[in-house]
Amino acid sequence: MLYLQQGYTGIIWKINVNEILNKDCFIKFIIKSTNFEQYKNSELKHYEHMLKYEDVLKLEGLGWIEYQLPKNVGELYVQPSIEINGSVNMQIDYARRGCNEEEITYIPNIGDLLPNFYI
Repeated sequence: MLYLQQGYTGIIWKINVNEILNKDCFIKFIIKSTNFEQYKNSELKHYEHMLKYEDVLKLEGLGWIEYQLPKNVGELYVQPSIEINGSVNMQIDYARRGCNEEEITYIPNIGDLLPNFYI
């Protein structure tokens, strides 16, 4: 269970969907949350957001992005997880609380930001 600073509302995942290997795939983002440091599993609020094949296809090959779930979470303690069905070659870096203007925020390649130096 992670303690996330209160004040922000969205949960944002940094992901990189390299390749979809199967059309029967989906990605399910799961959030369990509570306001209490001591809790029972039955006391956790539960929220799921699913990206079906057509949605995952839009993310394939974009590189590292931040994907913001369309659900606000107001509880202090958040347990994020991801369930992947089918064959998806992807990476996950982090989940954080925040608020991006767009559902998908592109993260530039750090090499694109640095000048080219030749020796």
